Amino acid sequence: MNEDLDDLLGQRYPKLFKNRHGDKMSSFMGWGFGCGDGWFAILDTAAALITADSPEAYALQVKEKFGGLRFYLSGHSEFGAGVVEMAEALSYLMCETCGRPAICSNKCTGHTASPRL
Repeated sequence: MNEDLDDLLGQRYPKLFKNRHGDKMSSFMGWGFGCGDGWFAILDTAAALITADSPEAYALQVKEKFGGLRFYLSGHSEFGAGVVEMAEALSYLMCETCGRPAICSNKCTGHTASPRL
């Protein structure tokens, strides 16, 4: 994720993403957001819902894995777990690079390499 969007999430949800520039040996969030800009809206919406429900929750890691978003939390409620499941499911429908629709892929047709025939 680009630095401006990373900073914006950090400003909006300082407690949730408190470790995003921390020690990489003690928190995977020290590596920052390991996903593209296209999933910013998913993360922003999920973060707003999670912090409204569980103000003490904090992110352990946010990344792309196997073509989908992975959002690991601590200190969240059942509702927060449901929000994470929703966010992860939605990521399979949006291009990780630009946020455009993408079916069963983390890239839209504009960001997918052409298949070789």
